[in-house]
Amino acid sequence: MIEDDDTNDLIFAIQRSVRYHDRRVAHFDVLHKITSVLTILMSGIVILDLAGTESRRWIKVIAAVAAVLGAFDLVVGYSHRATQHRELKRQFCALERRLVKARTSDEIQEIQADRLLIEADEPPIFRALDAQCHNDILIAKGYSPIRDRCQFHIPRWYQRWTANWFRWSNLTSNLP
Repeated sequence: MIEDDDTNDLIFAIQRSVRYHDRRVAHFDVLHKITSVLTILMSGIVILDLAGTESRRWIKVIAAVAAVLGAFDLVVGYSHRATQHRELKRQFCALERRLVKARTSDEIQEIQADRLLIEADEPPIFRALDAQCHNDILIAKGYSPIRDRCQFHIPRWYQRWTANWFRWSNLTSNLP
């Protein structure tokens, strides 16, 4: 692989994209599993009601929450979104393998062009989540959040906790 700043920046960006899409897959998989469990619980409640037994209030609340989550799952499509991010992650991994094998600047330019094609298919980025992925890669490369603080992007606590839910645009530092 050709070693220069542009190539290092490209591999960093590709690795960040892989981590980002991996986190999005995990997020949507968890939402889908929670929805599935609650839907099964709701089915049990319907069977209890059909059998004529008295349901408790908290069970009815769970049923209502399951119905809302089930509707979200249908409308938002958690499993579809997880599949979409899984495919984007796969494409970025393939791009990283090609970049590691690249020997000429023409190959690297072609990889950069392919990266832009993949990014055209990406849904809008969740910036706080992207910042967390950026920081993960820095730590994996041996940087220290204390010693190398200027390299890190530090979202606020509420931005970290809601990174998969809101597209925060007002992070405390810039992202490339």
